[in-house]
Amino acid sequence: MQKEAKEALNRYALILELLVNKKDETGLELLKALVTNCSVYVRYVATYEGRIAHYKRRYDGKILTDEIERLDIQRTRYHNAIIRSLYILNRYLFKIYSSDIPIGGIFTLGPNHIKNENSANMDDRYYIALWAGYLIEALSRKK
Repeated sequence: MQKEAKEALNRYALILELLVNKKDETGLELLKALVTNCSVYVRYVATYEGRIAHYKRRYDGKILTDEIERLDIQRTRYHNAIIRSLYILNRYLFKIYSSDIPIGGIFTLGPNHIKNENSANMDDRYYIALWAGYLIEALSRKK
């Protein structure tokens, strides 16, 4: 397992343990929503290129362009769901447990990449997607 995936798993375990020990159902639901959104996105991205190849074999011209645009829009929606879930969970954690939460909250690739959910630039979006992949990789290997 890569170092970044281990770090993501360790931070997840730390947050999970805190929420379980505090019997914090709201926090646990927010954590579950984030993991679900990460999982959906990672699965979608893993099949994305295959879907494009499939459409290129079946369609051309405007239909192909429309299908690829539809795939891109869905990918963006899934990515945005991760970003929203990440910011909501981190806001909650810092509000309730500020002294117990490491810098970056659950996010482990550096707090500079999660500055503001309303102005997440392409660099931030890239690192958030990368982190989601590390988290899901680590959780899937843990099972």
